[in-house]
Amino acid sequence: MSSFHRVLAAAACLAGIAPRIAISQHRGPIDIVPGDANVQGSLLSPYSRRYSILQFACEFDTVAPHVDGIYEDVLDRSGDTVFLHIQTWHRRNDQVVIDSMWLNSRTLAPLASQSHIGGFHDAWTFRHNSIAYRSSSLTGPQARPFDTTMDSPVFSAGEVTLLLTATPAIYAIGQTIRFRAVDLHQEAGEDPDGFEISAIDVVARDSTAHLRTPGAWAPLWAVMVYGDRTYWLDRRSHVPVAWEYPQYESVCRQRYILTTP
Repeated sequence: MSSFHRVLAAAACLAGIAPRIAISQHRGPIDIVPGDANVQGSLLSPYSRRYSILQFACEFDTVAPHVDGIYEDVLDRSGDTVFLHIQTWHRRNDQVVIDSMWLNSRTLAPLASQSHIGGFHDAWTFRHNSIAYRSSSLTGPQARPFDTTMDSPVFSAGEVTLLLTATPAIYAIGQTIRFRAVDLHQEAGEDPDGFEISAIDVVARDSTAHLRTPGAWAPLWAVMVYGDRTYWLDRRSHVPVAWEYPQYESVCRQRYILTTP
């Protein structure tokens, strides 16, 4: 079976999933910030994974699902106390995007990050509760660096997949875990104009699904993030084996599917 057909088979396997929800009683969200004991960086080890990006048709389109690119996810060590997380997107008819983030290997607190898209790059720095951002693609009044001081440390919105693996409290079915994270505030079609603190709500659903992954059939957790994204994680390793972004305005639905062990 070709790689393309394996991806389509995996997509079909997940398409019919209706996760069973087992919530014995209502529980309020658990709020987590860097330094919280619920996040255990020791659960992470260096890895290199590759995912196919499956593109679905938008509403009323007739284009068949197809592989639109490759996403590479690498975690390595940079010294004794720092992880280096490198994410690379290779999309058809688009420029390669490379994100590199340095994190405290125990708490997963972000330390710095850099993104490269074509000839442009941006950079974040985190010093305790202070955050600064600079982009080479911004001009005019927005060319100035943004900086602010938070009342408490925050995660980066770009480290969700790491937090899913490193936070065992997530796997209490029906319990909401709320990560406090920073991202750029940006209106559609406009340049970013500052920071935005968001609550990344994560809720695990029990799932009877099994997905064919390289090497085995993996029983899965279905984990809801932000209320509209679904991540499927191997129950034994807590590795994300697939996740899906729903359609948003003109951006059609996408699914990432693990294709390497």
